[in-house]
Amino acid sequence: MALQIAVTAPERVKGLVLVGYRPHDQPASPRLQAAWDAERSALGAGDLDTAVTAGVQAWTSADATGEVREHAARMLRRQLTAPLAHGEPSPAPDPLGEGAEALRTLTAPALVGVGAHDMPDFFEGGEALARALNAGETVVIPAAGHLAPLEQPTSFCALLLDFVRRLPQR
Repeated sequence: MALQIAVTAPERVKGLVLVGYRPHDQPASPRLQAAWDAERSALGAGDLDTAVTAGVQAWTSADATGEVREHAARMLRRQLTAPLAHGEPSPAPDPLGEGAEALRTLTAPALVGVGAHDMPDFFEGGEALARALNAGETVVIPAAGHLAPLEQPTSFCALLLDFVRRLPQR
């Protein structure tokens, strides 16, 4: 969503922090596909608890605390049940379009990061995004899975504050 806003209203964006990025058209790794399959299979069987458990295992690292896992489970449960309660919104055209051409128009400084224990899809996606945005090296957040800001809030906040301090002043 941050990238979509940056493309449609670049004058409103001073900088971008993008953690855990994977373009939708990137083929899924076996690990990501297995996570999706486990979740879909459980949902297809009407087993929301198993779907949530599969999601928490997929999106958090083995080092995640019980508190982080519980929080992730609540978020995932809401994400899985909201469409049932409220329906799916109609998709709008994606301002990013196909490929990375729209990304190359962005001039705002960017920080691209990934959790050290995230799936390979997000390492690949993050590296490609960092290249497209001319953002330098992808920052790897130690001891974190896909939900790096949730799992390692102190490390994430330090990265964020350092990035914000280095933004050009207007």
